[in-house]
Amino acid sequence: MPIGLFVQKDINAAAAIYKKILKEAIPSNLLKEQAEIYHKLKLIALQKDDYKSAFALSSQYFVIKDSINALERLKKITFLENKYQKLQKEKEKLTLLNKEDELRHIDLQKRHSAKGNENQSCF
Repeated sequence: MPIGLFVQKDINAAAAIYKKILKEAIPSNLLKEQAEIYHKLKLIALQKDDYKSAFALSSQYFVIKDSINALERLKKITFLENKYQKLQKEKEKLTLLNKEDELRHIDLQKRHSAKGNENQSCF
């Protein structure tokens, strides 16, 4: 058997395996795995000079990559929003604590003034 036929059989076997794995990855929503498989299938199509399939597989790859990037952006935005809200709550809490401290200080000053006035009136 010539080497070219042996390689062709290996390529076809690899493509069949990737397609089987892809069928399992799609319902499971394993996007990174899907993107990798589409990329490998595209490379196999290019080796077979099947440019039409390579283009279609490349298009699928970019659709999946766009989905992955959108999900990652959404995750990052959600994380930053949560962090911002947490910081806002902490800032509000500190503001309230500062106001409470100011009120206590004013109250102490009033009490001190009142005691001073009481002591002066006794003399």
